[in-house]
Amino acid sequence: MITANFKKKVQLEGVRSALVYDARLDPFKYSHHPQITFCNGKFFAMWSNSLKDEDSSSQLVRWAESDDGCKWKMKGIFAEDPDGPELPLRRFAAGWRVDEQELTGYFCTFSGVSYNNEVKGQKWSDDLKAEARVVRNGVPEEKIGSIHADFIANESPRRTGPGRWIIPGEDKRGITQLLVNDTLDSVSGWRKITLPQSQDKHIMTEPSWFENDKGVITMFFRDDTGSGFLYACESADNGDTWGSVERTGFPDNIAKFACGRLEDGRFFIIGNSHNEKKWFRIPLTISVSDDGARFYRQYFIRVEETNMRFEGMHKGPGYQYPGVLVKDNRIFIVYSINKEDVGISVFDADRME
Repeated sequence: MITANFKKKVQLEGVRSALVYDARLDPFKYSHHPQITFCNGKFFAMWSNSLKDEDSSSQLVRWAESDDGCKWKMKGIFAEDPDGPELPLRRFAAGWRVDEQELTGYFCTFSGVSYNNEVKGQKWSDDLKAEARVVRNGVPEEKIGSIHADFIANESPRRTGPGRWIIPGEDKRGITQLLVNDTLDSVSGWRKITLPQSQDKHIMTEPSWFENDKGVITMFFRDDTGSGFLYACESADNGDTWGSVERTGFPDNIAKFACGRLEDGRFFIIGNSHNEKKWFRIPLTISVSDDGARFYRQYFIRVEETNMRFEGMHKGPGYQYPGVLVKDNRIFIVYSINKEDVGISVFDADRME
């Protein structure tokens, strides 16, 4: 049983925060789904970007680069809106993969979504697909590679201990899935594995995972039904099969989160990890555990109140949808602010006891 008994909740010291993207300086006022990586001596971030509304027909994918992870320079558009803002196709930032010195960026393409009243009977449109571009000499290739049909990614690919790449996400029905790849090719070779659903019929979404030293993968889920807790299941065979999905004791604010491990072996969950007020995405926290089951400390990364500056569908205050990179004992977290700006916070892992 995964539990959260936070004997200590404290403001994290030594956090440096900055903006990656400032919506005041650009006509595109909606930003979300940020992801971060490091390749060839530089940090890279990507995010979904639209003129006003979440997952609207003007949405494309922007990216930026940094030498130190704190001062950022815009790189422009990574994946353009395929048919322009007036026509239905749009894109969604899906993360990065680094193979030695080669960088691949992922994104998803679709033409409608149920929460914008564009699709009925399922969550995403029938043309949903995951795609990729390889970056050469700092420039994305013109060629777009097809990753898999009927899939939208929740976070960047990561490798298991045996070397398998995993991308968690969902299909057009909103059923959680994995894409897995056992090859050295970042574009081809992906296949789909369907994750189990909760036995109590709660709606699972936005999975993220970590793996312990015995090779057991724990996959966590946001509960869109609103229990106030994350759900989880486990795999002991590199993600091929999974046990039942059970409610944990870890708090959930109906918000995306990010799981992983620190370089000292500790486990973490980053998000808006409280269940005191639904949909309220303040504070941004990191919770840590020695064994991946008992989370004993929670640290506040961002606690300042935020206010929306621009109108837009599904926007709200707070530090939202974190993407994370652990490098050289430092933690780099990108997130949207009010679904308008993209921010980053950086701190040393040693700051956490």
